[in-house]
Amino acid sequence: MRESLRNDIKVLVKHQRNNTRANYIKTFIIGLGLCLAIANILYINGKFTVPVPHIALINIEGAIERGSSTGDGLIISNAIKLAMDDDLVKAVIIEANSPGGSPVQAEQLHRTIMSMRHNNSKPIYVSIGEICASACLYIVSAADKVFAHKSSLIGSIGVRMDGWGFDKILSHLDIERRTYSAGEFKALLDPFQPRDPEVDNHLDTFVLSPLYQDFVGAIKEGRGDKLDQQNPLLFTGLIWTGMTAKDLGLVDDIKTHYQVRESLKTHFDVEMIQTYTKSSFDLKKLIMAEFWADVIAKALIKLDVNAATPIMRLE
Repeated sequence: MRESLRNDIKVLVKHQRNNTRANYIKTFIIGLGLCLAIANILYINGKFTVPVPHIALINIEGAIERGSSTGDGLIISNAIKLAMDDDLVKAVIIEANSPGGSPVQAEQLHRTIMSMRHNNSKPIYVSIGEICASACLYIVSAADKVFAHKSSLIGSIGVRMDGWGFDKILSHLDIERRTYSAGEFKALLDPFQPRDPEVDNHLDTFVLSPLYQDFVGAIKEGRGDKLDQQNPLLFTGLIWTGMTAKDLGLVDDIKTHYQVRESLKTHFDVEMIQTYTKSSFDLKKLIMAEFWADVIAKALIKLDVNAATPIMRLE
């Protein structure tokens, strides 16, 4: 009986040691996985850089709008200036993939790139991805050279303002709309009011037309005599594929992102391309790091099975 009890105690002690060891290993794997996931996110976001000659990469992605790390005019302007002031940077690539957005943010970036183009010897290149329309084209037209894929969508040079008209619905439903305002035209965009020719004329003359002329002027300033300005469709808001955009002078050549990167690395005799647009750290990105989640999960499952085996045998 005593011998049996002694053996049971030995088994329990051994199991406890194995369980403790398994917990240590689990903790180590979780910690290692988290560290690697954080390092991976930081590396992708350009937090880690290597002090060697390189080409700076700037990303314009998604809507051109304030607050976006890849669409805010001030944030990207600062990234461009940082790259231009770095003696190790030989050139700048802007990889653009955006359907457009804010004219104010586009104006900021256009002016920044034009200023750098005139006051800095480092060239700024643009490589267009899936789409570069409207405000995106406003921005990239300022670069020294613009490349695009054959299948890229480029254009949409124009300005738009959207609204709805619900005034007829109210009359059908026998509902009265009551708006209180000071200033004759304070409620000029109220969708429940009928259209006013005077308001339409004001918006066209003092809002849409000036913005449109600024847009066209920026494209002409950036692209210069490369543009086919004799084409009556150029500034009508139409959109084209990369090849047609090249014929119109909106881009310089047809190359993929990879081809642009490799040709510039060869031309400037560098091996590294480092990202200068930095996304803010997001815990969600860490939690959603699928690769490390899979690694950790498999490791924990295996350890739990091994640790549970002695208990199953004792029972």
